[in-house]
Amino acid sequence: MPDTTSMDSYCENFQVPSELNVTAEINNEVLRNDKDSSMKVHPVPVNTLGIPKNSLISEGFKKDIMSHFKCDKIFNICMKDIMILKIGSMMYERERNNKDKVRVSRNSVRSSMRQLAYLYDIFCQQENIAKVHNNLSDMFLRQNFMSFKESVEIYTTKDSVNIKAGLKQNLLFLKIKALKIMKGIYFTECKDSDAIQIDEFNSIFNMWKASMFRDASISLLKNKQTKLRKLAKLPVDEDVIMFRDHVISRMESLTSDPFYMFDLDSFVELRDCACARLTLLNGRRGGEPARLFLSEYNEALDDDYIDKSRLDEFNTTDQKLIKNIKITYMAGKGTKQVPVLIPPETMAALKIISDSNIRASVNIPIENKYLFACTKNSDSHTSGWSAINSIAQNLNLKKPENFKATGNRHYISTIFSNLDIPELDRELFYTHMGHSKDTNKNTYQTPQAMQTITRIGSRLLEIEGGNKPTKFCQPTDTSEQTSNGGNKPTKFCQPTYVSEQTSNEASCSTWTKQSHREKMFDARVTLTSTMYVSVKKVPVLEREYLKDQKVKQGPFGTWQIGRIDKKETAMTARKRNKEKINMKSDTTLHSDNDYISETDMEIDNDDDYKKQNREFFAKPLCEKNYTDLTNIAKAAIRFQVSDAATSAITTATLIDYQIITQNDRSQITTEKKIFDTKKRVSTITVKDEHHLTFTAESGPFSKKYLTHIEIKNGTGITMATETLKILEKYNSISSLEAIVLDNTSANTGADNGLVVTLEKLLNRGIHLIGCVLHQNELPLRHVIAEVDGKSNDPKKYKGHIGQKASADDLHDLPIVDFIPIQSEIDSYVNSNILSDLSTDQRKLCEYCIGISRGFISPKYSMKKPGPVYHARWLTLALRIMMVYARVKNPTDELWIITKYIVQVYCPMWFAHKKSGLYKDAPRLLHKTIELVKNQTDNVQQIVFQNLQGNSYSMLQDDEKDIRAQAIKQILYIRHSREVNPEVKPKIKAKSIMPINFNADTWSGLVDVSLIEVEPPTFILISSFELENALQTSKKPILTDLPNNSQSMERSVKLVSEASKIVYGQIKRHNFILTKNQSRAENKCNLSKTDYFIPFS
Repeated sequence: MPDTTSMDSYCENFQVPSELNVTAEINNEVLRNDKDSSMKVHPVPVNTLGIPKNSLISEGFKKDIMSHFKCDKIFNICMKDIMILKIGSMMYERERNNKDKVRVSRNSVRSSMRQLAYLYDIFCQQENIAKVHNNLSDMFLRQNFMSFKESVEIYTTKDSVNIKAGLKQNLLFLKIKALKIMKGIYFTECKDSDAIQIDEFNSIFNMWKASMFRDASISLLKNKQTKLRKLAKLPVDEDVIMFRDHVISRMESLTSDPFYMFDLDSFVELRDCACARLTLLNGRRGGEPARLFLSEYNEALDDDYIDKSRLDEFNTTDQKLIKNIKITYMAGKGTKQVPVLIPPETMAALKIISDSNIRASVNIPIENKYLFACTKNSDSHTSGWSAINSIAQNLNLKKPENFKATGNRHYISTIFSNLDIPELDRELFYTHMGHSKDTNKNTYQTPQAMQTITRIGSRLLEIEGGNKPTKFCQPTDTSEQTSNGGNKPTKFCQPTYVSEQTSNEASCSTWTKQSHREKMFDARVTLTSTMYVSVKKVPVLEREYLKDQKVKQGPFGTWQIGRIDKKETAMTARKRNKEKINMKSDTTLHSDNDYISETDMEIDNDDDYKKQNREFFAKPLCEKNYTDLTNIAKAAIRFQVSDAATSAITTATLIDYQIITQNDRSQITTEKKIFDTKKRVSTITVKDEHHLTFTAESGPFSKKYLTHIEIKNGTGITMATETLKILEKYNSISSLEAIVLDNTSANTGADNGLVVTLEKLLNRGIHLIGCVLHQNELPLRHVIAEVDGKSNDPKKYKGHIGQKASADDLHDLPIVDFIPIQSEIDSYVNSNILSDLSTDQRKLCEYCIGISRGFISPKYSMKKPGPVYHARWLTLALRIMMVYARVKNPTDELWIITKYIVQVYCPMWFAHKKSGLYKDAPRLLHKTIELVKNQTDNVQQIVFQNLQGNSYSMLQDDEKDIRAQAIKQILYIRHSREVNPEVKPKIKAKSIMPINFNADTWSGLVDVSLIEVEPPTFILISSFELENALQTSKKPILTDLPNNSQSMERSVKLVSEASKIVYGQIKRHNFILTKNQSRAENKCNLSKTDYFIPFS
């Protein structure tokens, strides 16, 4: 393809065709000849690109992907093809959160887009293709499949014989990924017919898949098994040594002068040497050590992965290695974490390239978090391949074409496979390399050809020549006489392979040694007389100990027998002595003629009775008493009989009935059995009960406990049935207007909830009021879960902020100079509100006011907050503000959550508390929306998904026009019902109406004209009264409904407290009434004048 750009060696200046104002991408050829292989491209501002606007094409995609493309014909195709742009944007969105592989991910997206564009360009040159969309989508129409197939063949053909197998295999996976994304795009854009065409194309493709791509799979497999594993492809030993010595000497030379001023060239050379050294020493892939973060390097310096308390367990050589070599872990292939060993000769170089002052002098921005960072204001990292290649070009290597990171990886794997090392070390090697044993064997190491010739070939030649090895055993001792005259094997035989021909004596000796080594710790064969007898293998728990004994160096190993545990030994001895003391009977049985004959004698002493009847109290050898003695235990509890007396009477009774005999002692009853049975039956009366609590929310007993009842279960049908009985009892069936409750499925379910079922029983609507304080907590819960992480324990949180907020000593930490966050809480707090707050609520108010002003009141700053529970989100909000006031440099996550708490959660909590009326709920909901709009986009998205709306309170608004709008809608609903009496009116809407979050006033939150159900509280108001209110502009007289369920929660708490003290519904009810009366008469913190003294 023609080159449409011209660049200098550093790609700092380039010319772009006038029709395209974009940045050229630095391709691999330019990178390999560059002094610094990672020069940054200076992108043109994204708004100059001619990319069409689309909701699926993100700004980050334009900035990070499109502004770094190579400017050529393929780029023109990508720019003009909307489907390629959408697919690329979706790939970018999927990979952009992979912070460990930013550069690799972005290059992968660009490469995929270029391959799709190149394939589409070839496709467009085919004849007789159907063009429906005039973009990439046409290539995946079923009528164009044969043209697509032909395009793939043209694109992947290398010459008349060979194919580009890797490219063809990559096109297969790219096609699958692209079609998945396209199908999702079509469904997102509601283009179901186009999505169906994707499935039709896939059906044809699956039929041709094997014939199109099987040759690529076979070629790649063959190449992996043959070409890549040949010794000719591996680096030679001389080149490895030469390269290592050169890199080490250059690092020593560049770091020997502590006052040396590094320029760009010397810094790049030192960086490349250190990167190449770590890459080759660890056998890592080319891009892995180059992606090391500064934080991971600091972890190695701090020995975060070294348990220094165990150094004494290692020998002197190992201790020296552990102290000199550093280790860290980084992201490898996929999601694996692989180790990186840092030898001592690289420490000086790494110290220099990580120095912030030196990095700044070579134009590495402070935002660049990579250890091997690119220069010239780049935010990326260097490449291990380019670092090795730039050094190898300056050396006189024998096979420079083989000296790459991949070749070195094959080289190390091959050498390691030939070493005779313990299996544990071999497993550690596979873990270090980041692959499995089979991958190492089938992919990286070369075939063990010489071992096959020497070990297997010689044996095959012996068999072919008639020199068949003979297996026999020469036991030292065949058997040993046991005490009962039997024979038992005592020696393991030593299997030996001996050839019948003396000419093969040397080879047989080798075979014998090898077999003996393999059998050393696998004792499977024993000898009885002169025959082999197979026995079980060494137990699994003992194998690791035997392996450790084989490989350990010095007197100490991993499975070392320790010293005597004095504490455990003393406890065991005391336990055994106690058992001996408690033994009251012999362990042997008397003869039959010692059978007792005086079982009805008077028992003065339990011990004497046991001694005289010891054969019945002897410890059974293998029999247990499984008889249920519930009735005996109940009788013993009733008459307060001791365990010993009960067991003695029970056993004596069974003896009299001849159930217990000399031959059958299984029914003997011990004291322990009586004790256990008593313990079990004493708790059988404890049972779980479901309570339903009722409060009055209007009238003279407003916010007062009414009663509570026991119910069978907590389902909506059961609760509705029992509620109806309570309404009948208090004569409130006709006067009930609304129900205040928690927003749970059992209460508010659209099909079988309490309210819906009760409406069906009453055959009329009931106004459902959900607690607005709970609704205010729900968005906070989701904000914390999304920003900090979800909780994984009832009293703990998984996220970093939640863990800090859960600390017991949080209040003991000092207050720092934190950044104030402005809040409107002052306008919602007054003296009446403060007097009705609990301890934690008052602290929440003080901390919110303090953070908005810049200082916390000393009176409340050091007070301990309440404990952390998932049901107490107010306490968690308080604790998060306490964390913020004690952190000088808060994280972004802490800032986001604290800002939401101070600016939204706390002001609206106190606003609802101050109002207390349901008619203000929509107005406060609109205020919540306005406050949320000042938060980040992510927080807005989370909160808006959880907010709920209601249009009932328009009739109580101070604005005449808003009241008129609500009255007109109610009159319209009634008129429609009168015109069509055959249509059964709806009792309740089945779904929540959508909220208009862009409404200027609260009355515009929902479209009132869409409401088809009249609010239940207006059923008792006639149409004449509503029309009169419309003409006179007067507010209708309605009941002041509450907006929260705090009074109900207090009553539920009272029922729970009463259940712990008294039993029975009547006693609990009287207990609660007495407690409430005492609270009403005498407040807390009384003076003498405040006490209630009744008249005599």
